[in-house]
Amino acid sequence: MSTYKFSLESLLDRTREADASEAAVAKARASLTSPEHDPDAISNSTAEDASSEEEDAGVDQEDLLASVVGGDAGETGELRKIQHAMKRTEALRRPQTWYFFKPSMNHDIRPRRPFPEESLSKSGWQAMLRDPVLRQQAFLTGLAAQMSSHDDPVPDSDDMRDEKKQGDDFLPKEVYQWMLEELCVEPRDDLRMAYLSVIRSHAEQVSELLDPVRIDSLFRLLGATDEAVKTRKPIHPSSDFQSNERGRDWTRVISLVQMLEAVASRLSIISVQHVLCILSRLTIDSNIIHATDLIRSIGITMTSLSEGMSGHEWETTITIVTGTLTFSIVHPTSRLQLLECLPTGTTRTHNFRSRLAISFFYNSYPTYSTSHDSTLLTIRSVTKHLQFLDQHKNHPKRQLETDYAALACVISTLDIGLDACIPSSFTHSTHSTPSQQKLNRMEQEYNQEIDILATQIKGMFTRISDTGASHMTRTEAKEVLNRVYYRLIYSVRTKPRPKKNLFMGGSSSYEDQYADDDDKEHVEVDGKVPEGRVGDGRGGGGPLMKYFVKTKREIEKKEEGDDMKE
Repeated sequence: MSTYKFSLESLLDRTREADASEAAVAKARASLTSPEHDPDAISNSTAEDASSEEEDAGVDQEDLLASVVGGDAGETGELRKIQHAMKRTEALRRPQTWYFFKPSMNHDIRPRRPFPEESLSKSGWQAMLRDPVLRQQAFLTGLAAQMSSHDDPVPDSDDMRDEKKQGDDFLPKEVYQWMLEELCVEPRDDLRMAYLSVIRSHAEQVSELLDPVRIDSLFRLLGATDEAVKTRKPIHPSSDFQSNERGRDWTRVISLVQMLEAVASRLSIISVQHVLCILSRLTIDSNIIHATDLIRSIGITMTSLSEGMSGHEWETTITIVTGTLTFSIVHPTSRLQLLECLPTGTTRTHNFRSRLAISFFYNSYPTYSTSHDSTLLTIRSVTKHLQFLDQHKNHPKRQLETDYAALACVISTLDIGLDACIPSSFTHSTHSTPSQQKLNRMEQEYNQEIDILATQIKGMFTRISDTGASHMTRTEAKEVLNRVYYRLIYSVRTKPRPKKNLFMGGSSSYEDQYADDDDKEHVEVDGKVPEGRVGDGRGGGGPLMKYFVKTKREIEKKEEGDDMKE
């Protein structure tokens, strides 16, 4: 009886195996997406819980691989090989995430407050606001914004004159409070814009209602967790799985942020500090980072907040906000995400971003965030701190213990903070005056410190082994280090490095001392390495050139003696 390589029975067996594998994968995926955990606990778990959850996730991933491959680790070595390859390539690595809002925030969190009809006047144009239909038309047509901004030209009676004199708000504060909440729960965009127009016309009256407690309550209406609005609460990202909600509607959040921008110049200093901290924590949300319109609105609001106060008030605010963010945001990934979302369009916002990056880099805000004086933020101090961070990671046996993703974030943070260490300019003059000579020495010392820092960055780059690009986080960390290195050499440095000549001296001593290993050339002649280096600046071409001339003369004398003997 003839046998066939493919038969109906073999096809059925393979179909059963494929169905079993798909069922195992679907079961494991369902266990990851099941709502077993509280959303608040997912978003705001502590560091200890996050570490234990990562271990549990690792076990689930191993079970998933075992179900796909088939068999246990003790029965076959195939599973062990796959696990080693997945660990080496970091294919199962989950990103660290944190969420400002609860899942599924598109529905109203609590019942909407009814319109405060009792607070309105029984006569005049305010009487029409008692009717829901007329009230909606009054806001949409702009009548409410226009009428609330002007007194009636001729009051009809003495009673109406007394009503006008009772307050200058033109609308009761209960109506303003109602509009603030409607910005967070109203689904119609046109109505929210109408409410925002009225609030913008009465920024002074509305700002008196916006204390930190009310600001927190407005964000809670949008679905923010209780832990998210506590600005001094440390943020601990975790690798827990949460459904992707990048496509959710962010228009109500944008409306609230735009309202804060409209009253930015009228807010108290305490409210400004609280809003800056809240918006900074908002940018760390792993879903919001993809909402470009919201990120743009946050940047505009932060710019308005920074420009709406005096210089002394801004210095006080930036000190408190920087210290609060440094204490509450501890993960390098979250810190870098915040820095990348901060605006840089004005001098104040750019200075705030640079000083916050330096504070994150040193992980200590009392000294490095309270002043932008160049004596405190020098390249030399940055180099020393980077050496301190690197001294525990330069041993080859500790390469597996290094978190290269965190290392890349720290170096990127340093790259942003370097703007606070760069002097404004070095003016050059053709006249050799004492002040110009002093300025030239300062510039030379500055370039020397840049070369030392670049050498430190280059050393960290060369010590990372990523053969074959099998470890993606190592490769990404090396790319960040290489980028910062070339920025230091070709952008931060005031002058390009002098080119080295093989036969002429002219390189300065500090450049030779801190030159890269790739630039050092050792020349051997007859098995001997002469003292000195090419172009060491000692005159006469250096000892190496003298050695070449002397050796050449000895060879010529030896050849002349051989010719005479012949």
